[in-house]
Amino acid sequence: MDPLVRRAPLRAVRSGVWGLLVLAAFTLATAAAAAEPLFGSAAGDAALADQLAAVPADAVAADAPVVRLVGGTGIPGRGLLNGALDDVPGLGPSAVTAASVSVETRPLESLLQPYVSAGGDRERARLYGDDDLVHSLVPVATAPGAAASGVWLPEPLADSLSVRPGDPITVGLDTRFRDRSTPSTVAGIYAVGPDGRTPKDPPGTHRWTYRRASLPVDSEFGVLPAYLLVTDVAGAAALAAPIGDELLYAVESQLDPVTPTLVEAQQTVDGIRDLQVQVRDPTLAGERPDRLRQQVVSGLPKLVAEAQRVAVRTVAWTRPLLLAGLLLGLTAVGCVAVLTANRRAVEVRLGVALGQRPSSAGGLAALEVLPAALLAVVLGPLVAWLAVWAVGPPAAVSATALGHGAGRAALAAAAGCVLVAGIALVAAWRAERLRVGPGRSSVPWDVALLLVALTATVGLLVRPDVAGPPSALDLLVPLLLVSAVGAVVGRAALTLLDRTAGRARSVSSMLALNRASAGRRQGALVVTVLAAGLGMLAYALAAAESVTTVTADRTAVLAGADATAEIEVSWLLDPGAAQLPPPQPGDSAQPSLNAVPGARTPPLPDGTTIVWRGRVSVPPELGNLDLLVIDPAHFEQVAAWGTGPELARARAQLGELARQDEVVAARLRGGERFGPIPAIGVGDVVARPGETAGVTSEQGDVPVRFLDVVPAFPGHDDALGMVVVPADSFFLYLGALDPRVKPPAGSGRFNRAPSDYFPSLWSADGVAGIRAVTDPAGVKTEGMTTMAQVAQQPDLVAARRSTGAQVALGASVALVALLVLVMYAERRAAVARAADLMLARMGLRRRGVLRARAVELALLTLLGSLAAALGAALLAPLGGRLLDPGGGTEPEFHLRLDVVGALWVLAVAVLAWLSAVGLVAWRGRRVDEGQVLRDAE
Repeated sequence: MDPLVRRAPLRAVRSGVWGLLVLAAFTLATAAAAAEPLFGSAAGDAALADQLAAVPADAVAADAPVVRLVGGTGIPGRGLLNGALDDVPGLGPSAVTAASVSVETRPLESLLQPYVSAGGDRERARLYGDDDLVHSLVPVATAPGAAASGVWLPEPLADSLSVRPGDPITVGLDTRFRDRSTPSTVAGIYAVGPDGRTPKDPPGTHRWTYRRASLPVDSEFGVLPAYLLVTDVAGAAALAAPIGDELLYAVESQLDPVTPTLVEAQQTVDGIRDLQVQVRDPTLAGERPDRLRQQVVSGLPKLVAEAQRVAVRTVAWTRPLLLAGLLLGLTAVGCVAVLTANRRAVEVRLGVALGQRPSSAGGLAALEVLPAALLAVVLGPLVAWLAVWAVGPPAAVSATALGHGAGRAALAAAAGCVLVAGIALVAAWRAERLRVGPGRSSVPWDVALLLVALTATVGLLVRPDVAGPPSALDLLVPLLLVSAVGAVVGRAALTLLDRTAGRARSVSSMLALNRASAGRRQGALVVTVLAAGLGMLAYALAAAESVTTVTADRTAVLAGADATAEIEVSWLLDPGAAQLPPPQPGDSAQPSLNAVPGARTPPLPDGTTIVWRGRVSVPPELGNLDLLVIDPAHFEQVAAWGTGPELARARAQLGELARQDEVVAARLRGGERFGPIPAIGVGDVVARPGETAGVTSEQGDVPVRFLDVVPAFPGHDDALGMVVVPADSFFLYLGALDPRVKPPAGSGRFNRAPSDYFPSLWSADGVAGIRAVTDPAGVKTEGMTTMAQVAQQPDLVAARRSTGAQVALGASVALVALLVLVMYAERRAAVARAADLMLARMGLRRRGVLRARAVELALLTLLGSLAAALGAALLAPLGGRLLDPGGGTEPEFHLRLDVVGALWVLAVAVLAWLSAVGLVAWRGRRVDEGQVLRDAE
């Protein structure tokens, strides 16, 4: 074997620091290549976990991660359920249920009434069988021994019948023609939920909440859930047969594990689809089934589909960043190969002169970096896994994804070896063909870079402003712009140093300035690379902070609060609500303008508030605006305010809004027609702070004065501008049309004209906070929305999840800049070894020589840092076009770098300088003075 071939694999290993630089470049490339499948796996699993966590607490089975197979009524329906869910992967143990449906299957029998009686007392109640009673009920009292074979009663029903566990009861079905009954026993008493009827969910479950849509309803008041007589399925069948009740059988199961991977959940969904085909689910044909038909009820397909949509969007956001990281890694490998060729220029020319072919030189170069490439194949996926664990989606990476990542890392390493071989081949080929005569003139590289950066920036500015995943242009513009600034600053500053170097006060400083200015072509390149590295790190940190802030703020704007729900009218929540007097003969048809005595906003517990929405116009333009009527005293503590300055500005106005509201409301209650009403404008409302305008209402124009016009406000639909007014003064100005006032006594709630103001409950305590208000009052809600649901918009999720990759890319560019500075310092020190030794012997000493080198490197680092700061400042106005995540337009996107981010950039700059100085000092201590002088001769 050729000695050169035999020794080539160990050459990089023996080169010390240079070998580490080669390994670092290959590891960067392989890590970037391996990251995409790892990130995709984690993104999918995290998206599914988020979707499952965002399922509202009051969701029904059709929107929840459960599977419910309805078999039908009677014995045929029961027979369809045996092992029906066993073949669906990813489901836990199943439980059969049986619900009374005689009321639904015999609708013409208007007097049909299921009941339970004891001691002469009788109450409406319906049978329900559940084969998993142990995990289904929250016991209040239990019968001992044999009596436990009876039925379980809800606590309010047991209290009404005055029965306790072990007491005898009668279960019956009263029809128009006969009353059929059968005896039973109270096996136990169970707790009920907030509605006072449905069994309470056991801790940590939503069993009865998910079943809510399929539970029997009260036989007389069909909008109320029925009291349930709960027993096992066999017991329910035994009680139903003698009284002629019919049972609807179903089997249900939940996910096991509770939070599967996206791949596992998709397999479960495929099993659900197969089951739907087997039972001829009517939804497959686009029909809307009633609950008595055979069907599969599950919200899991929708949740998995949404998770996949979010995951695809997230990967689309991060793929350009990871591709840029791969190109950066290969660029680093290429730069190391170019620098290696330059270091060995004499060796290459000698080899060519001795007959070495360019292809052989390329093969030897590839063989030399092969050990580093092989080690990088192992280190790359490990680094990628650590990066995903540290800054990626919060989910585990699957073994399959790791395998795919390792395969990609191997391909990247192979590409790096080919690149190194190609560069070495070209270097040998050029050495073979020595140029004779003058070289051709060319455009300076810094001028070319500046022209390319300006062209790319203009292209960005004229491109349609569309939010979404970053394109190649979005990634190139920041890099080109900060690099161009670095090139201009480096060239100008080093030229200026050349003219002022002689004015230095110390020999070391003069030497440093002379060396920096003498090598200004290389120095300008180093400043450019440092500006690119530090500038991209600053840009990445600013992007991560800004995207996180704007996504949180837009979620707050769209959601309004942790949970919101529409209600019918507000006075249903206020037992002490003011009431209109009965109409009298001769009353004017025009509603009174006087404030209704006692009119008030419903008093609600802390953490909950009520708002009203409407649509108004503002003369003279008469453009449509949204109206939001709030209770300033409670709104601030309930609404979601995000973390950005735009919503903080709006929040700061609530105190003044509340103070002025008290003044105006007091005057209105005193009988004065007093205004204007204080208001806050949001978005495009034409008016400016301090101006007065009139908003239309049923009682004419209501004068308002804008305290401020803010860019964003919780609950604002960004399609139109919005006017925010306080409830007391605004509604009191409406007089008898105040929507908080009850209709006259003895009349129904709908005897008034429909209001133009639609109330909603907002809660800082989620769905539970709203239920705690509405359930005791018997108020129904619609359109329940939680902030967790709003936050799952694909663009918002994808943008949040991409920030880690953005920071990793910025850190990688900064790492490359650090390596370039270190390699520059090592190269300059190697070239100047003899000169440094002579200067040290002439009186400057080694410490002075090292000081001069440190000052030189500090100048380059300082210039790179200043250029990076200037480039980042120029990028700030372009932040919206480069990084706007979408998912809404309020508040606008602003690129901001906080103090912590600036300190990180400064720390990396200092680290780069210390690393370069440390390497120079380390090499200086290992110099053999005799060998240096012999080499110089």
